[in-house]
Amino acid sequence: MSTQLLAIVKNGRIEPIEPIDLPEGTQLIVTLNSSVETRQESEESEWYTLSLNGLNRAYSDDEPDYELSQIKEFNSNYERR
Repeated sequence: MSTQLLAIVKNGRIEPIEPIDLPEGTQLIVTLNSSVETRQESEESEWYTLSLNGLNRAYSDDEPDYELSQIKEFNSNYERR
């Protein structure tokens, strides 16, 4: 699951602006965003966020497992290791 929230740094600690309800010990990935971004950096950030959200949807916990018989076209170039 991917959720964005605003946070600030206080005394060397990252603190969310709004309260969040997470279990103690929850691990997070923090992406730093500079408030002054060039146009290229902003566009890269938007593509990154779009990609990350798509991957999170594709590999979410409620995504079903697919059977091999459901594959309609096999990739002949795939090499099993």
